[in-house]
Amino acid sequence: MKKITFFVLLFVAFSSCKEQFCINDASDCVQEKIEEFEKLPRATGIFTIISNGERVYWFQDEYIDGGEDIINEKCEVVCVTDCECAFTVPFTNCPDFDQTKWEIVWKK
Repeated sequence: MKKITFFVLLFVAFSSCKEQFCINDASDCVQEKIEEFEKLPRATGIFTIISNGERVYWFQDEYIDGGEDIINEKCEVVCVTDCECAFTVPFTNCPDFDQTKWEIVWKK
């Protein structure tokens, strides 16, 4: 019994989030949006950053035309970017994000 308990605790310790950002930290509405977005064939990645003291999420797809939403924890659209070439083109109508600080939430 002690061995089973030990291995269960060991598994939990190694499977918990070790990175700076953990998906479990996101609000319920953001988690739902992430789950929905991951299922889309066009989805390529979801990134997060803290901007002006607020965590925002960038939902990136493979479409050349059309914008990509950047939302906050309340699932409100902060801005829309039209950047298919990740981190190489400035954001459109968005705050001045530090493009080197984005963390990967999910990537196809």
